[in-house]
Amino acid sequence: MQTGRFRFLRLGFLIPLILVSSFGLAQTTNSLYFMRGVPQNYQVNPAFQPECNKFFGLPGLSPLTVKIQNSPFALNDAVYYNKEIDSLITFLHPLADKNAFLALLNENNFLNAELSVNLASMGFRAKKMYFTFDVTERVLTQFSYPDAFIKLPIFGPDSGQVYDFNSFGLNFSVFNEFSLGISRKLSDKLTVGIRGKMLFGQANLQTELFDFTFSTNENSWPLHSDIRINTSSHSFIADEFPLVSMAPIDSIIGIMDDVFNGLDSRLTSYNTFSDFMNLALPKNLGLGLDIGADYRVTDWL
Repeated sequence: MQTGRFRFLRLGFLIPLILVSSFGLAQTTNSLYFMRGVPQNYQVNPAFQPECNKFFGLPGLSPLTVKIQNSPFALNDAVYYNKEIDSLITFLHPLADKNAFLALLNENNFLNAELSVNLASMGFRAKKMYFTFDVTERVLTQFSYPDAFIKLPIFGPDSGQVYDFNSFGLNFSVFNEFSLGISRKLSDKLTVGIRGKMLFGQANLQTELFDFTFSTNENSWPLHSDIRINTSSHSFIADEFPLVSMAPIDSIIGIMDDVFNGLDSRLTSYNTFSDFMNLALPKNLGLGLDIGADYRVTDWL
């Protein structure tokens, strides 16, 4: 029984770990600062002016942006080259030093991720000024986890130990962003810019309380949990997912099947432009403002 419990526990912890590792393949967002040939570099600084005089973007032709921020380790700590087999390996490989990787972990760690899909964009130059407009679907995730979340599935539980996962936390948000940016060259060296944003919230999930501990011994693994999660969403999402948060685990799969089987018919019921705008622009309004400057000390700096 103990072996079976550990295999189940290991699988449950390694699946999120694999997802975390896949997110880590994204490039750092800082690289976009130096890609002057990419029109969208104004998104990291509203003062930047694209080199082209005008541009236009549509879904499928506009960029898909993935941003990752991770606290304890870098990508080359988890995936690196091994000379013995002349191949890339992960820290889970038999030839890897798992202890060296796990030593990088803090007691509390975090992973922040952002996915942005540009639905429409345009920009044009007017003498010394540059105007940009974007409609973007954004997904933001903030995830915190204890070091035991990674150590436990690798080394397994020790009998007589108490494992504390109270530092788990999740903040997940989905929203539309409408932005209008203006930048102006004040001199050959200095350019300033500002971008105003209207945000329309679609869904949010946040852990209010995550009190989860379990202890191990030869006969049983008693669990203690007290978890509270706050959710809010657009009425369309709430209509489709009303029972999932209240359902027992063994019935959630059946509920999800019913949801997705009826999702196509629900989407086709939004036939008018006003129905679409009600879906795209829910009554959860927020505002944002970006201000930036671009100063060129010399031609090469």
